[in-house]
Amino acid sequence: DILLLEKRDPRDFVPKQIVTTLAGQCYSELNCEATAKMPRILRDNEDVIIDLPGVSAWRRSIIFIRRPSSPVSPPGASPPYPYTNLPPPLVPRLEPGPIMIRWSSRILLALFCITTAHAQVPPEKAEQTLEVVKGLTAKLWASEPLFVNPTCMDVDHRGRVWVCESVNYRNKLRGMKKFVRPEGDRIVILEDADGDGKATKATTFYQSPAILAPLGIAVAKDPVGPGYKVFVCQSPDILVFTDKDGVGKADGPPTKLLTGFGGFDHDHGVHGILIGPDLKLYFSVGDTGVHGLQSSDKKGRKFQSNDTDCRAGTIWRCDLDGKNLELLAHNFRNEYEPCVDSFGTLFVSDNDDDGNFQTRICYVMPGGDYGYHPRGRGQTHWHEEQPGVVPKILRTGFGSPTGMCVYEGKLLPK
Repeated sequence: DILLLEKRDPRDFVPKQIVTTLAGQCYSELNCEATAKMPRILRDNEDVIIDLPGVSAWRRSIIFIRRPSSPVSPPGASPPYPYTNLPPPLVPRLEPGPIMIRWSSRILLALFCITTAHAQVPPEKAEQTLEVVKGLTAKLWASEPLFVNPTCMDVDHRGRVWVCESVNYRNKLRGMKKFVRPEGDRIVILEDADGDGKATKATTFYQSPAILAPLGIAVAKDPVGPGYKVFVCQSPDILVFTDKDGVGKADGPPTKLLTGFGGFDHDHGVHGILIGPDLKLYFSVGDTGVHGLQSSDKKGRKFQSNDTDCRAGTIWRCDLDGKNLELLAHNFRNEYEPCVDSFGTLFVSDNDDDGNFQTRICYVMPGGDYGYHPRGRGQTHWHEEQPGVVPKILRTGFGSPTGMCVYEGKLLPK
């Protein structure tokens, strides 16, 4: 639960008095009681993130800060570090005292109204929220109550969609004594049983309290017989489920294919698993890193995140049985899901939208360093000016893409 203050100049400084005042106004506008924990600055570099204990996540707000043309110092700032809430002519300067409090209150209220306007819509109205290019249409295929809060999916050879639900996301990370769904998260198979173009059937493949916010799924049909293997990413492990008879129910609890991933109950862990054209598993790991990761046969290097060749976010490849583990590229932030074309070429979206407009699409070059670390003052964002850092192919700005695929057919319009 945060208040994000985006600085227009990374050299700026946000005085404690402004932090306390804005946090107080947040609690006031939301009719929330301020907790015993004081607001605190979590990061102060290209932006400022302030912790607001007790405010639900959907009520986050953004305050933009910049230097005004006429310097005005907030209370306690020395030397003068002037700010305004928003660029003129929308609001006046942020003055100390009652004027500052009154205007920050109005801005916060306006921003909360904007957030509320983008609330969820019922399934029957979801299609209306999508903008599709000329020549294509988007149709609703499945919705609640067949499944809830999906984080990833895969499609099997029968056209069934396998979905991981993440209802208990960050429940354990936040120390919640009772999870939102005590029986655990689910893996669900969605199916269009009558062929009318919409999912009509949902089968729970597996559910257990041990399943906690999985972030990747890949389904592999057994080459002989009716069975399946299902690979699921859930830090610190990649899990393998079996369904030997192909009945849509797991034979039992999963086994661990690989272990040693950071980001437990966290979206910067292991995710984005898929089966490539070479019948190998590809997957990504966010900047929480790896810790003692090794091939399933315990041969070869035991990988540990470091400051040289296994840095921050990473992309990997291994056999379907977890052997022959390879580190393909490193030093991303949180590259959520790679994709592979029929020639084995990899692409990925690297997500860095925390007020920085720096989300990017990258061609994944084997052995590539993608420049996220080191962080800190005086550092450029991706260090692309440095020798040895692979540049992005496209900067997409805000947003956190969490799915990607390569289309090599000819049906899409130009």
